[in-house]
Amino acid sequence: MHIIREYGQFPAERRGNVWVIGNFDGVHLGHQAVLACARQEAAARDCDVMVMSFEPHPRQFFAPSPVSLRVMPFHMKARQLAREQVSLLLAQRFNQAFSEVTAEQFIEEVLIRQLGVAHVVTGEDFVFGYRRGGNSAMLARHANQTGAFGYTALKRIAGADRAMSSTQLRQLILSADMEAVAALLGRRYGWSGRVVGGAKRGRTIGFPTANLIPPPIVLPAFGVYAVTVRVERDETDWPAIANLGVRPTVDGQTCRLEIHLFDADLDLYGKRLHVAFVSFIRPETTFDGVDALRKQITADCQIARERLGVSH
Repeated sequence: MHIIREYGQFPAERRGNVWVIGNFDGVHLGHQAVLACARQEAAARDCDVMVMSFEPHPRQFFAPSPVSLRVMPFHMKARQLAREQVSLLLAQRFNQAFSEVTAEQFIEEVLIRQLGVAHVVTGEDFVFGYRRGGNSAMLARHANQTGAFGYTALKRIAGADRAMSSTQLRQLILSADMEAVAALLGRRYGWSGRVVGGAKRGRTIGFPTANLIPPPIVLPAFGVYAVTVRVERDETDWPAIANLGVRPTVDGQTCRLEIHLFDADLDLYGKRLHVAFVSFIRPETTFDGVDALRKQITADCQIARERLGVSH
């Protein structure tokens, strides 16, 4: 999949394709339905599917916050879109100049003149342009009246009695309902990181860990999770238990994901791992010393093994 950062960089020879527009944070089942619709249109037209998203998220641009709104890092979103057979991703820089593009200019200058869209697919609640001046009805009207391009607005898919959205996904992640998160994503929630050095205290109590620094995204509640771990360039999903948080009994300062693999002794230092969160076990807790911590971890491991279907 090719990635560009400005619509002005779009190669003229690639005009005439099906475009999907949205933020695609999480690439959840609702997003996947929109992309599936685009693939059908592209197959009928014998052309490619392309995606236009925005970096940073417009909400982050208009209301900057140290707390990230992202459900997944950009590189993971790009990889997931590539799996959805997207041939080009326009990760449009959302800056002051782009925020002032009117809805009419977006249609005439961006979609038609620069991108040469043959067909556009969005969600039915899509809004765009200066002060959100355009919406799906406006796009449909322009497509019908001018014939410059085709347009499909897809209704949201209902899930858990609510329309699927990135907002719902963020709420479920924050509440650590990993089973519901997986149901909305169509896959387990997770992220990747490179193993960093730690104090190696886990080894002293019989639970050696690999430590990851969490990416700047929406994180689940601090606590203990049953997880699976995949090492880069390996297809094995290793069952494990992980603690996400600041380790109040031992450290209390630095946020880490500490992962203890079951029944495996691998040299993971410096390697990139992908961690998939399967089930929440308990909140992060302060213990009265190392012995109490060891006893609780032993109990946590038993629960994690049961939820992962791993025998001793």
